[in-house]
Amino acid sequence: MEIRASVALSTLALTVAFVLTWAPVAPAQTGPEIMQKYRAIHRVKDEEEQFVLRIVSASGATKERRVVRWTLNGPDNLDKLLIRFLAPRDVENTALLTWEAKDGNDDQWLYLPATKKPKRIAASGKKNRFMGTDFSYEDMRTENPAVNRYTVSGSESVDGQDCWVVESVPA
Repeated sequence: MEIRASVALSTLALTVAFVLTWAPVAPAQTGPEIMQKYRAIHRVKDEEEQFVLRIVSASGATKERRVVRWTLNGPDNLDKLLIRFLAPRDVENTALLTWEAKDGNDDQWLYLPATKKPKRIAASGKKNRFMGTDFSYEDMRTENPAVNRYTVSGSESVDGQDCWVVESVPA
């Protein structure tokens, strides 16, 4: 009885090894598939993050900004983001509200405490620099896979994990 079980297990092990060795390689995922999977995995209902934004000038001078960012994922799977500056005093309570749209034409409003009212960011102004950084208003939104073209340009190892390198350009 033990011999039969041993032979059966050996046969099973050889069959599995053979199948794994000779199985065709799974087709590589496309850039859009990778990005859709990434977004699905990292979706949360709501999120809060605090961070320090360092702005370094060409001369090497550094400015620091303390920032909080809230993200709310709506029932239509579109994000609403609020970015608010906490410090220093000259930018304190300045805020940017972004409502993601399916077509990529997100709505954005900038609140400046000095004016005490929000200012809508026109589509033509979304490429302008945001708060003295190299980021544009457009960079401050959630990346919408439907409005970009993604291509896999290679792979590399990061912390011992094989990763795809995906390039993103506006469609």
